[in-house]
Amino acid sequence: MFKSAKVAIYLAYKSVTRGNYNVLVMSIAIMILVFLNLSFVPSVMEGVVDNLNKKLIDTFSSNITIEPASGKEVIENVSEVTNNISAIDEVKNVTHRYKLPAQASFKGEKTVAEIFAIDVNKDKKVFATPKFMIEGSFLEPDDIDKIVLGVQLSGSDQKNLELYTSSLRSVHVGDKVKVNYGGGLEKEYMVKGIFKTEMILTDKQAYITERELTDINPVLKNQATNLNVEIEKTGDENKVINQIMLKYPEFKYKTWQEIAGLIKNTTDSLGIINNIFKVISLLLAGLTIFIVTYIDLVNKRRQIGVERAIGIQGSSIVGSYIIRAVFYAFVGVYLAYLIFIYIIVPLEARYPFRFPNGPVMLVINQPYLAGNALILIVVAVFSALLPSYRAIKIKILDAIWGI
Repeated sequence: MFKSAKVAIYLAYKSVTRGNYNVLVMSIAIMILVFLNLSFVPSVMEGVVDNLNKKLIDTFSSNITIEPASGKEVIENVSEVTNNISAIDEVKNVTHRYKLPAQASFKGEKTVAEIFAIDVNKDKKVFATPKFMIEGSFLEPDDIDKIVLGVQLSGSDQKNLELYTSSLRSVHVGDKVKVNYGGGLEKEYMVKGIFKTEMILTDKQAYITERELTDINPVLKNQATNLNVEIEKTGDENKVINQIMLKYPEFKYKTWQEIAGLIKNTTDSLGIINNIFKVISLLLAGLTIFIVTYIDLVNKRRQIGVERAIGIQGSSIVGSYIIRAVFYAFVGVYLAYLIFIYIIVPLEARYPFRFPNGPVMLVINQPYLAGNALILIVVAVFSALLPSYRAIKIKILDAIWGI
């Protein structure tokens, strides 16, 4: 067994060092391209999903959303509740919002608006929305008669927006929009700012201050339709919920993962595309090794016959082709890894791809890269094994005479 392995290694070494260098370079180049494809496409897809999830948490849902108990429309004694939740070690920040369904209008255009009354100082700690202003500025705690709109609501003359036709179309900072809250209550607001997070769910929203809310209806003071909780470590949501439930078992709790069901179709589609690319890449790699091995076996048919005639075992010949295939795959994977980590990733970070949800950075998943490398090497082994095993089944004399 040991002697057969040594012979296989020797034959593989001679095949690589004395073989056709064009074949060597082509085989390794194919492996580089395949591994780059296996690494690049999933990294982009994962970057898109990560960006979507981050935007969802940072601008729409936070880590945990808390809603009123069944049969209740609001959470009362908000200041006391938020203080108690903030006292939990894993909780980083808590804010509260009051949702006001309304209709907004401007110069003949009307649209349904989702307006939130917010505690500006607390909201800024949980949500990153103020960082995405494209016009004007965000609210200050004492602002009265002022509103901040998402771009999908304002339109802002950006005709390429997904929801432009159902927006107010041409609202800009300084304009005055009318908001009808229902029940005969209508108010005019000056637009203080417009934001664009590139998360459609967020960009459909509008914000007024908590002070404005109590000015509209003093009865709503210290009430909220939902609380939003930012935690220290994303992934510990259920652990934190269990702790909050010890104090407030009656509330309803949603993690950002549950809310992400709204964008699940997008992430699932990206996963399917990723798997299709992966299968195609592996088939390409396997086919390349198979063809290179098969052509080499056809050209060396007599040589293999002579090798077997002088006593070299068939297992050594098969082993030599497997070792050569592993060599091609290993060198290709190593070079592709260096290119990906030290050239492609830094270059993409400098000039990121732009998707509908914003710029996307490549995500480096080392275990995934290692798994792809292993799969590629296994594919190379089987692609070399099949034709080489068939070759040694030919009778020695037939192989020598080329029959």
